Amino acid sequence: MSIEFDISNYIIDLNKFDVVKKNKWRGSCGYISIVKDKNSNTQYVAKVLKDSLKNKANAQRNFFNYLRIEHVLRGFPNIVNFIGFNLSNFQDSDNSINPTMLFEFVSNGTLNQYFNYIQKKNNYLTNTKKQICMIGIAIGANIIHQKGIVHLDLKPDNILLDENLYPKISDFGSAK
Repeated sequence: MSIEFDISNYIIDLNKFDVVKKNKWRGSCGYISIVKDKNSNTQYVAKVLKDSLKNKANAQRNFFNYLRIEHVLRGFPNIVNFIGFNLSNFQDSDNSINPTMLFEFVSNGTLNQYFNYIQKKNNYLTNTKKQICMIGIAIGANIIHQKGIVHLDLKPDNILLDENLYPKISDFGSAK
């Protein structure tokens, strides 16, 4: 699938953000921090990729594929919204190019975390909440597939829950 878009529309200035929680999560593709816009106080998730793009054609290809997929899926309510990127990061740099990607902050963590939390509390989701969650995931997966994308890593750790417990699909690092 060939999609053309102006990549400059997605470049963000990291100086406009403060790190609230550094290295909050570490995943297979990098680390995630919570950042806050200095002007609006809006929180975002900053995902810093561990693979440097410097002199690595495969990493560069994967990164631009990731950007293309995020561009195609931007703005759908069942998918975590991509805000932008920068080729540097919030860490001290050794001249490597480890891009930072900025996403909307989704307040209730992953579906997996939420299930573990309610299980520990001997709590439960109502059947209505379960159905809303399942339908939301199905709609998100349908949107992804209609756009010709295969997620390849859809699991409870890649489903985030917003303040209303509505699901949002995330992490398109393995997608094709």
